[in-house]
Formats: sequence, C-alpha cells, structure tokens
Amino acid sequence: SDEFIDKLIEWKKDLIKEPDADGRTPLHYAAENGDVEAVKKLLDKDESIGYRKYWLLQKKFLRGLDEKDQGSKGMMNNREHKEQREKVKQKAAEEMSKMAKTHIIVATLISTISFAAGFTIPGGYEVNLGPNEGMAVLVREAAFKAFVITNTIAMICSTSSVFLYVSASLFNLTGREGDQKRAHRYEIAFWLILTAMLAMMLAFSTGAYVVLAHSLGLAIVTCVIACSSFIVYAFELKKH
Repeated sequence: SDEFIDKLIEWKKDLIKEPDADGRTPLHYAAENGDVEAVKKLLDKDESIGYRKYWLLQKKFLRGLDEKDQGSKGMMNNREHKEQREKVKQKAAEEMSKMAKTHIIVATLISTISFAAGFTIPGGYEVNLGPNEGMAVLVREAAFKAFVITNTIAMICSTSSVFLYVSASLFNLTGREGDQKRAHRYEIAFWLILTAMLAMMLAFSTGAYVVLAHSLGLAIVTCVIACSSFIVYAFELKKH
C-alpha cells in the first residue's frame, strides 16, 4: 500500500535498493504487480534505481504495468494510467542517457591513457645505432610483454565501449523493442569499460614491475597496492 511504501522510505531509504536472494528490489515487485503509484514514489525518492540493471526496459518488468493498464478502470482510466506509465519509462530512459554520457567520458579517458602508454613504454627505446635501434629496451622481459598485452586490451575494450555508446544513437531504435536493444548495447559497453579498467590497472602493475625489477621489494609492494583496487571493484559489484 501507499502507506507502507511511505513508512518503508522513511524508515530506511537504502532498503529500496537492496535486492533479495533473486536479485529483485522493491521496485521490481511494484512494477510486476502494476502498482504505478508505488513505482512513482520509489523513483521520485531515488531516480538512480530507474535504470539499475536496466530492469525498466525489460519486458518481464513492464508486463505488470501493461496488465495493470488493462484492468485499471476501478482506479483510473486507461489514458491516465498510460500517461503515468510513459512518465516512468521516460524518467528511466533519461537516467540511462545521463549514465551513458558519463561512461563515454570514462571510456574515452581510458583509451587516451592506453594510447599514450603504448608509445611511452617502460624502459624506453634503443638509441644506439644498429639493428635494434628504435626497439623497446625491455622487449625480452616477461613483465614487459604482459604490459603490452594488458595495455592493448584496455585500449580495445575502451574504444569498443565508446563505439557502442555512440553508435546506439545512429540506429532507428524506437519503441519498447528499441529501448531493449539500446539497453543491451549499453550493458555490453558497461562491462567493456570495467574490463578496460582492470586491464589498465594490470598494465600499470606490470609496467611498474618491469622498471623496478632490480628493487624486487619495491616492485612487489607497488603491484600489491595497485592490484588492491580489484578488491574495491569486486566489493562494489557484489553490492549491486
């Protein structure tokens, strides 16, 4: 009921984002049951849950609102309900668009850093005349090879993510089917960004290790500190 929703929000606002064992939040249940007022209250309190896991753009969660639309004569006429449903969808779409713009900036930054790191390599280049002139000094080191590979992964994943975000606007994606396709592209792009971030941290760790190899203790400490970010990533992903 509306009174229960109000008390829930007042008691513990963060609870509206907490998933159950199946990964479903109060917003999922409200949408599936066609409770438009509850959906509106939850979105008004925190719009970020409107695009969380792109639930709003999936058929199974919109089905409840559709069914409620068909049997809502006792509560409101179909036109009013349809307008409210469209507002909910529009709000979620706007939030997802804002998210996409932020992700594009992050992906572009990662690709720029990776591109620069690909030419300002650890150890520098051979400057002496000879067959190896202009070649990487540390090219035979295993850590250097790991640096090149992980840096390339970061570059490819970040640029691919930018492509997916930008190209989504070039397709004629309209209606619910279009929303679902766009959300699917955004989700793939999001995971590509995460992969690029992890690869970038590995590239930094291996690059630092190869130039600090003569000071093994310092090299290990640097790598451990850099890789500790993985724990933060995993913790945050587990929360959501």
